[in-house]
Amino acid sequence: MRAGSGKVAVAICMAMAAPGAAPGAAAAQTAPAASAAAPQAAQAQPIPPRVKQALDRMGTALRALTAFELRADLTTEDVLETGQKLQGSLLLTMDVRQPDRLLIAVDSARKQRSIYYDGRKLTVFGPKTGYYASFDAPPTIREMLRIATDRYGLETPLADLFEWGTPDFPVDRIEEALYAGWDRIGTRSCDHYAFRQEGADWQLWIDQAESALPCKLVIVNTDDPAQPQTTVVLDWTTGKRFTDAQFTFAPPAGSHQITFGQVDPGAAKGGRQ
Repeated sequence: MRAGSGKVAVAICMAMAAPGAAPGAAAAQTAPAASAAAPQAAQAQPIPPRVKQALDRMGTALRALTAFELRADLTTEDVLETGQKLQGSLLLTMDVRQPDRLLIAVDSARKQRSIYYDGRKLTVFGPKTGYYASFDAPPTIREMLRIATDRYGLETPLADLFEWGTPDFPVDRIEEALYAGWDRIGTRSCDHYAFRQEGADWQLWIDQAESALPCKLVIVNTDDPAQPQTTVVLDWTTGKRFTDAQFTFAPPAGSHQITFGQVDPGAAKGGRQ
């Protein structure tokens, strides 16, 4: 897992640096099923075969995508010194054309960010401030994400989506897993799974349709005594057509270029999980 994702999906969501999070109503609806499935988690293998098959199926589906648009509605939590939790929302849209084009837009009341990757450079632009920074990047999205994290300490939103279904996704860190039953996310019928590992409890909903794409994620940071939670609802549009120009950053008039600072290699390596 990439540094900062830390415990599964912290890279997926916590890197957004936005407030908010609320557990889905699905948790209450599927509690009986989760209770019935709980004994599976006590088996010698932390991931029951049914859950492993579901993860493999989802990973295969993600790896098969060549061009898609992803809309992610995030709700995360900020914890005050008093222990009170404040929710906030963030909308993320991602346009992807494998293997070497990526455009991410992050929009919330607190921040706006645009991330462009055109197969040669990665650029992060703040529309409100007018500042942008770029670095030369390798020729694939997965390689670029590694460089962004290891060399510059830059956590790219939802980066783990590009590692699910590959040897880089550390399933060995999962300590417990169970099938929690059937649930509905919007109009989609989904299978609900729950996982535990060091530093995080997380839940995953996978579409029962042939697409087998993830519909929703919930991550609880168990390293924090307040256990702040992040919820992400995912909406996919596959088979999109994009032009190269959509992924190329053109500095607007009045914008200012700054330089990425590099992180200490030892610290970056030590942070990888």
